[in-house]
Amino acid sequence: MTDFLLLDQLGRMIREVKRPRLMYRKGIVAEGFFRPYMSWSDHTRAEMLRNPDEITAVTVRFSSMTGDRGTPDTARNIKGMAVKFRGRDGCLDLICQSLPVFFINDEGKFPYLKDAMSRRSCFDRYDKERLWRFAAENPESLNCIIRLFSCQGLCESFVDVKWYSVNTYVWENAEGKRILIRYKWSPVLRKGEIKTCMTGRIRAEFMAGFDPDRCEEDLESRIREGRFPCFELQVQMRSWEDGRDAVRRTLCWDEKQFPPVPAGVMKLTKAGNECMESEDSISFIPGNTFDGMYIYGDEFSRIMEHAQRTGAAQRGGSL
Repeated sequence: MTDFLLLDQLGRMIREVKRPRLMYRKGIVAEGFFRPYMSWSDHTRAEMLRNPDEITAVTVRFSSMTGDRGTPDTARNIKGMAVKFRGRDGCLDLICQSLPVFFINDEGKFPYLKDAMSRRSCFDRYDKERLWRFAAENPESLNCIIRLFSCQGLCESFVDVKWYSVNTYVWENAEGKRILIRYKWSPVLRKGEIKTCMTGRIRAEFMAGFDPDRCEEDLESRIREGRFPCFELQVQMRSWEDGRDAVRRTLCWDEKQFPPVPAGVMKLTKAGNECMESEDSISFIPGNTFDGMYIYGDEFSRIMEHAQRTGAAQRGGSL
């Protein structure tokens, strides 16, 4: 152990190895643009929603909550879609998932959730004993777990999934009036692309054992062939006075009581190696916001922002 030059070289090699993400490790990046349908300046000062004639560049990362590279895309899992809006004055990171609810509301339970959702070292499946023990001890998670083990937990493609922001956001206009917001991305599908729940479930389970990168390959092939995926951004609005009752992540907002209103459309035109930023380096931080549009600042969101910033710094990714 006297060859200090060799030890220094080994140290540099170790530091160059990228640390994996805590969750949502397997993913693919796409790029495109967002355009609002109309001006929303009466509700928010955010630049991306002020002018329907202007577009905002976006970078999107599709991923799976659990599993590493090689894990089947179509296996039962919660999928993630994080969108980075690149405005003139900064960035907005909007993090969504394939289920409208999350497992927990208490940030202190996150380490136990991480353990319950960890895959077994063999067969790459959830450990049923750990998962259902967590559900028994935390009954508020059942709303999410039941959806996970329904047809909503399987998908054949990233582009025909509905995506939800389980976090609550805030819009503020020029007069300082605030409203509570939840977002929903609905796929804009061509004729013949809509599948029934049972058909999608059967195909997803089959593809999980046949092609582990099915969803990623489907996204890249669509863009390569000029069938650019599109998603409509919809917003649910609630009064600011609803306060903490509206922030619970284990409950979704009733769409009959708070109907989703179309706000704009996003179109993806590049994917994979065509993108400027690599899948490993890009990070999405809940605290990255536009003026007039930000996440509701409860303790859970602050803890998650700290975890995201710490992980991004250790991976050497962009913030």
